[in-house]
Amino acid sequence: MRRIRGIIAALIVLCALALAGCGAGGKGSAGPAAEPKTPEELYEQILKEAELPEMVLGDDEYIVNYYGIDPESLDGYVFATADSAILADAVIILKAKEEGSVEKLAEALRNIKEWKEAEMDNYAPDAYKVAKASSVRTEGKYVWLVMSEQSGKIEDIIRGGIGAK
Repeated sequence: MRRIRGIIAALIVLCALALAGCGAGGKGSAGPAAEPKTPEELYEQILKEAELPEMVLGDDEYIVNYYGIDPESLDGYVFATADSAILADAVIILKAKEEGSVEKLAEALRNIKEWKEAEMDNYAPDAYKVAKASSVRTEGKYVWLVMSEQSGKIEDIIRGGIGAK
C-alpha cells in the first residue's frame, strides 16, 4: 500500500512539473528572444524617443579617413555627431562582423572620446562635461559611444534593442 502511495505521489509531482512546463509560454514568460536591432534601427528609435541637436551622419569615407574605422569590418553602423562645433553630442553605434574586432573598435571610440574632450576643454565647458561623462560600451558584437545630456535614456534604448542586460 505504501508503495502505491509513493508511486502516486511521484506521478502527481511529474504531472505538476509537466503542467508547469506547458504554461511557460504564458504571461510570465519572456518568450523567444527578439532579434537584435541594427544600428540604423536603434538610431531611428533614439530619434523618436530622445532629444538630440541637429546631427550629421558620417559615411564610409568619413569614418575610415578621420577615425581609421574600416567599414568592411562592420555589419552596420551609425556615426552621428552634432552639426554645431560647440556641442559634443554624438551617437556612435557599431556592429562588428567578428567579435574579434570589438576591442579594436572600442579603442577607436575611446580615442574619439579623448579627442572630443580635448577639443571642448577650455572652449565649451558644458560640452566638455558631456564628453567627459561619456564612456565606450560593448555587448557582444556591438560597440557604442553616446555623448549627450540624455545618455542614460539613449543607452537604455541601445541595451534594450540589442537584448543586453
